Amino acid sequence: MRIRLSQDRDFTLESIQTGLMRNKLTQANISECQAKFNLSYHVNFAYLCQQLVGFEGKNVLEVGGSLPREFVFDYLNVKSWSAIESPDYETFIRKIGKYPQGSTISNIENFSEFNFKDGRLDEYNLFLANVEDLPEEYYQKYDLVFSIAAFEH
Repeated sequence: MRIRLSQDRDFTLESIQTGLMRNKLTQANISECQAKFNLSYHVNFAYLCQQLVGFEGKNVLEVGGSLPREFVFDYLNVKSWSAIESPDYETFIRKIGKYPQGSTISNIENFSEFNFKDGRLDEYNLFLANVEDLPEEYYQKYDLVFSIAAFEH
């Protein structure tokens, strides 16, 4: 059974009964997270970043990707997460019809709804824009800028 306690988050009855305990990404549960969230190398790089600078309690801007909401809150324990994806990338992905593993964009029908919101942030945000176009009112809102591509390339 899932229970909605806030506008953005659903919780299972089990998680409420255990005091909303969250997991932590560890070397031991990387494979579990990969299977649970349909991710692969993403989890390894998130783990590496966690070891280097940590995610816990931070407002994070992810550039060039959009890790799943449940992963970033339940395993990375972030305060908030904003993902920014290039609209050119989204157009290309739609054209070829092959979404990357763990993609959060495959179910989106109207990309125009994912614009900047006059400096307002929700707990989890997805922006379809180039990072170079990030409005100034967002500059001081993040504790960490994260990009899997920085680890990949």
